[in-house]
Amino acid sequence: MNNAEPKWFLLCAGQSYEGYDHIASFATREDAEGAVQSAQTTPYEFMILGNQYDFFFIVDLHQYVFGETNHEAGCHVISR
Repeated sequence: MNNAEPKWFLLCAGQSYEGYDHIASFATREDAEGAVQSAQTTPYEFMILGNQYDFFFIVDLHQYVFGETNHEAGCHVISR
C-alpha cells in the first residue's frame, strides 16, 4: 500500500553544547545535502529546515545495516 521510496539517508544536526538531533530522512544523499544551507549568522553555521545548527552529518542507513560490519558491534553482515 505504501509505495514511498525508502529513505536511507538520515540527516542529523546539532549545537556542540547540546548534542544532536535526528532531523529528517531522505531518499538520496543529494536530497539530504540539499536541505542544508549556509546560515550567514554567527555563531550558527547551517540552516536546516528552518532551524540553525553548528554542525550536521548524514548517515547512510543502508550501509550501516547491510554493510561489511555492523557499526556498533562489529559483527557480520546482516542478510538481505
